[in-house]
Amino acid sequence: MALIISLARVKLCSLLYFAAASLFAIVRAEDPYRFFDWNVTYGDIYPLGVRQQGILINGQFPGPDIHSVTNDNLIINVYNSLDEPFLLSWNGIQNRRNSFEDGVWGTTCPIPPGKNFTYILQVKDQIGSFYYFPSLAFHKAAGGFGGIRILSRPRIPVPFPDPAGDYTVLIGDWYKSNHTDLKAHLDGVRSFLLLMEFSSMVVDLIVILLLLTKTEMTERRASQSTTPVSSAASCVGDNVDGQFPPDMDIFTDVLGPRSRYKKGLGGCLG
Repeated sequence: MALIISLARVKLCSLLYFAAASLFAIVRAEDPYRFFDWNVTYGDIYPLGVRQQGILINGQFPGPDIHSVTNDNLIINVYNSLDEPFLLSWNGIQNRRNSFEDGVWGTTCPIPPGKNFTYILQVKDQIGSFYYFPSLAFHKAAGGFGGIRILSRPRIPVPFPDPAGDYTVLIGDWYKSNHTDLKAHLDGVRSFLLLMEFSSMVVDLIVILLLLTKTEMTERRASQSTTPVSSAASCVGDNVDGQFPPDMDIFTDVLGPRSRYKKGLGGCLG
């Protein structure tokens, strides 16, 4: 009887141990992973009924939607089949402790042509609708973007019924020209504006130099014109009040080529 009771206790302890271990494993279980493989290529698109070169992801325009659940880990392998560097940004994704995955110039290196890069994201504690888009070389004007949907976890109820439908709507500006032509046009305008700004700076500098030169000449003229007047007035002789003809510039005429006034000043000119 005692042996039976001991075996029962051992079985009970074993069951409790395995139950606790299982519960601990569930608590420490890693969040789910979702894997995506994308190939970025050029392709024809007709957003305004006119054929133009667009950027496709897996042959789709817009790109494929990302369906996920709160706390999911997203592993997105992007292969760049374009002839120029390509970079994706994830609008609204928080990227906690991995901001280098954000996909903007300066934090993430562009994907070179013919190469790939794997983004590792986690939609930690997030729910809602977001989107991704290319962030280089005006690529966004050609496509390469798509929606991101983050649903709440099934075990966390929401206070409203499920929607009858769920659709991704992306709104943007479209032109009949390719993104390369638009980029060249804007770069040309920017170069022109930079040239105009530089020209304006040069003109301002010239005006400042002219004003400084004029001010310096005026001050020099004022300082030099006072001395000859007093000395000349004391040497005039027959001109008692020491006044010169009203049309005479003292500084110019005393030192200049008007010999008739030089002769009248006599020895004052040396």
